[in-house]
Amino acid sequence: MKKHARILVLLLCVFLLAACGGGNTGGAPAPAGTEPADAGGASTGAAPDAPIVVGLGFDVTTLDPGHSYEYYCSLIIPMIYDNLLKLAPNSNEPQPCLATSYTVAGDNLTYTFELRRDVVFFSGNPLTSKDVKFSFDRMKHLQTNSSIHLEGVESVETPDDYTVVVKLSAPDSSFTTKLTVQTFAVLDSAAVAANGGLDTEAAVSDDSAEAYITANPAGSGPFMVESFTPSVEIVLVRNPDYWGPPAPAERIIVRNMSDANSALMMLQNGDLDVALNMTPQQLPQLTGSADVVVENVPTNTITYLLMNQDEQYAGPIADPDVRRAIAYAINYRNIHTLAGEGAFTPYSMVQSSFVGYYGERPADYTDLDKAKELLANAGYPDGFDITLEVGDYEAAGTKLTDLAQLVVNDLAQIGINATISVLESNIAVQKYVEGKQGFALWLWTPDYNELNNQLAFMPDQKCGRYVNWTADMSPRIAELTTLVTSELDTAQRVVYAKELQELVADGGPWLDLCQHPRIVAYRNNIASVDSNDSYHLFLNTLTRK
Repeated sequence: MKKHARILVLLLCVFLLAACGGGNTGGAPAPAGTEPADAGGASTGAAPDAPIVVGLGFDVTTLDPGHSYEYYCSLIIPMIYDNLLKLAPNSNEPQPCLATSYTVAGDNLTYTFELRRDVVFFSGNPLTSKDVKFSFDRMKHLQTNSSIHLEGVESVETPDDYTVVVKLSAPDSSFTTKLTVQTFAVLDSAAVAANGGLDTEAAVSDDSAEAYITANPAGSGPFMVESFTPSVEIVLVRNPDYWGPPAPAERIIVRNMSDANSALMMLQNGDLDVALNMTPQQLPQLTGSADVVVENVPTNTITYLLMNQDEQYAGPIADPDVRRAIAYAINYRNIHTLAGEGAFTPYSMVQSSFVGYYGERPADYTDLDKAKELLANAGYPDGFDITLEVGDYEAAGTKLTDLAQLVVNDLAQIGINATISVLESNIAVQKYVEGKQGFALWLWTPDYNELNNQLAFMPDQKCGRYVNWTADMSPRIAELTTLVTSELDTAQRVVYAKELQELVADGGPWLDLCQHPRIVAYRNNIASVDSNDSYHLFLNTLTRK
């Protein structure tokens, strides 16, 4: 949950109304999913310079990269901040951004970056190496969900104003890919430090800059923030002082359209230009339209069952045989149908586009007799009652609550009576990070597209800790985690990754349900609709024909 995910992965954030370079728009926001288009917004035959309106399940509540972890933060943060390296359309290879070049020492631990000399932040302050050091050190010491990516950064040195030297504590085969994600966004250190930002160990308790940064984003990206209503809408305007190619669109409105049916109607009417939350069930209404273009694109978003290792929270689910039984009980074909064309189930926690991908779990893996036998072996021949928690999220257009209902139906076939408990996103995240969820359904969008990202699910790692999984419980898995992280030879990494996935899939605390495709639908007068699994959509290339 970005993840989130970027899963999964997610944090509790402050809820603020804020604006950059002007006041907020004022007034109470309309209910999500029912808002009309802004005056001058997208419409049929819209002028070339009209704002481009993007609809999605907008969950962004903070504009501070140090605290942003909701799913769509990775759509917004890269548009208002720059990194040393970034991703570009149609490529998963890191590209120069604030760094014009870099070298790696023979020890594979020391990275030296040369910076651009023509970058200014929104404040007008020029970029120097001290901004990179401050940003990295602050992110590390905040100890938020994103800080995990800097655990391997031993030091950041600034020999001069335009040179940054990053020293790692151990070789990391994914380091340059990590540098492309929002965690490593570079902030205006002078502005942030003057408003409560800290880059010392005290940041974990004493940093108070989030509210300021959300109201006054401290970036240098292709867009600035005109207005921001958390969880409702953000309006981006082209940065006139951007060092790189200017964004084609002068203004982009990203709006919460949590109701996919409302989004569909607005897209068909021309009141919405791009929609990222269309469901597979809506495809028949989209594909026949001459005014709408539909693309079905692969993603690295997965949905999975969390099964805690601690019996205090998980009850019977803590038993490996029960977890094996659940894996056999799931009807994967039904899940693929719900998620739409292109959906499948990875064998374990590594997605299909990553080095070391093991392969798919067979769609006909379901075996109810085997599942019942395993339950009996675990001491539950008549099944048991359990609560399945799920947040109010969607994975590439598939509502997690709909997916949870399929799981409940499947478990009932073997005597497990699961009751769905739908949690508000902030409550779900809080229980998740505290390790108190016993049985839950989650989504995960990688923070960075590399095998090592998935090692967060292993014992004593970020997500592994959330299910109370320690290295002493699975010493070989813990050993393999270290080997995969540090091994620079791709062929050997694949060998380690295969064994790792086999062990985790055999009664581990995670069960992959689906790797989801995404439907991107947009008006036919919109050009350069570049999708990317890390950034969702490159807003800085969107334009009208």
